[in-house]
Amino acid sequence: MEVNLRLATPCGSFCGECRFFKDGTCAGCGYVEGKPWWGDCRFYSCTKEKNIEHCGL
Repeated sequence: MEVNLRLATPCGSFCGECRFFKDGTCAGCGYVEGKPWWGDCRFYSCTKEKNIEHCGL
């Protein structure tokens, strides 16, 4: 099984397990560049500003 790494989120979640991704409400954090239907993701913008992959770094 191939895992799409764009579905891994900077906050440590995995879009493929999210109910909003599963029902088609959200395309995944990587695809929407940290701007899901519910608003801007502060974790996504923080990791981009610091040029790191995820909050664990």
